[in-house]
Amino acid sequence: MADAVVVYRETRERLSDYLVREIDDEWWEAAVPACPGWTVQDVVSHMVGIVADIQDGRMEGVGSDEWTAFQVTARRDLPLTEVIGEWSRRAPAFEEAVAAWPPAVAAQIVADSAMHELDIRNALGDRSSRDTDAVPIAIDYYAHKLADRIAEAGVAPLVVDYDGTVVTLGEGAPGATLRTTRFEALRAMGGRRSAAQVAAYDWEGDAAPYVALISSYGSREEPLVE
Repeated sequence: MADAVVVYRETRERLSDYLVREIDDEWWEAAVPACPGWTVQDVVSHMVGIVADIQDGRMEGVGSDEWTAFQVTARRDLPLTEVIGEWSRRAPAFEEAVAAWPPAVAAQIVADSAMHELDIRNALGDRSSRDTDAVPIAIDYYAHKLADRIAEAGVAPLVVDYDGTVVTLGEGAPGATLRTTRFEALRAMGGRRSAAQVAAYDWEGDAAPYVALISSYGSREEPLVE
């Protein structure tokens, strides 16, 4: 699997270049269905804000709604080019620091950036970047988190078969098998699918114990079709 720091940098540079060179200014205010209440600029501000807050030691309430909301509101009145400029300035030192972090934490950074790149591209009607080097890192990260939730819930392991790659999440005899594409598996485990969408996947066995566990962030109420 590719190095997490390299993949994060590639994701940052690819998304920054896309937004600056290919997207008209009015699209910066486009709503992002995967992140209700946020625009394209808000999502980018969140991504930049993670870097800034870690570097500046603003870690109280890390991961909370209040923590992420500050990242967005602090940059909402700035031009998107300025927000991206902050990302570019801060990123080299941040990426150097990430290289020394535990692999699971570095993978989380990649998973978050990969998911938000897909959120932004979906909002802009762009179906590309669904097979970047960030995707296998992200899906592996989310799969490990799902395995933990399955164990904590005390249900039988789940087999996930995405595009011919088969993983068993948990130890012992599986209770069900989920068959879908890698993209759908990633988006579902990353909270971008409703419970009804997850239940409608191709399941073998009883899906009921697993539907509410699939997402790392809780299930969406409204379906998201991409």
